[in-house]
Amino acid sequence: MAEKGRKVIVPPTVSICLPVRNAEPFLAERIASIREQTMEDWEVEALDGFSDDGSWEKLQDWAAREPRVRLDRREPEGIYPSINHCISNAKGAYVYIATADDMMPPECLEKLSEALDEHPDCGLAHCPPKIIGDLGQDLGAWWSRGSVFARSAPGLVGKYHMRRAPLDGLLHLDGDSVYVSLTQLLIRRSLFDSPAQR
Repeated sequence: MAEKGRKVIVPPTVSICLPVRNAEPFLAERIASIREQTMEDWEVEALDGFSDDGSWEKLQDWAAREPRVRLDRREPEGIYPSINHCISNAKGAYVYIATADDMMPPECLEKLSEALDEHPDCGLAHCPPKIIGDLGQDLGAWWSRGSVFARSAPGLVGKYHMRRAPLDGLLHLDGDSVYVSLTQLLIRRSLFDSPAQR
């Protein structure tokens, strides 16, 4: 029981990890896609790699108006060390990797978190990506036809389903990735702390 007068801090459902390095042309749209989420129980762990294109200033402006956003700056080490740093600070039950040059539809976090809530034995939930080119053109739904995922189970593309381990791990032996983007995934935070990840 909490002591009288002490505020109980409840972790958010989703920690959004946002690594940024000179992403100013895309950052406003990425931020908007987070702000427009129908599920509001999130936090953002943003890490800037000493951007010099105005990205850091844009992040600071957002954080000044949005208390759910926490900022950090570190010397650039690459995308994966940046993601790992964000994850190490994440407090949410689920982790979403928000690459700075991508967006997500408003219901993304709500639907993915509902899937994990309904299936506590699942470690991650995924959705199909929509690939958009440099000029904003729709590059088609090639993932739903030609990816390892689609080739392994064409009848499951676009359908709510569960895939049990070690199926996806074995599919990676084909030399191709089952998921083409981290932004397709909502990952249970506890997976990053499991002994297999150390």
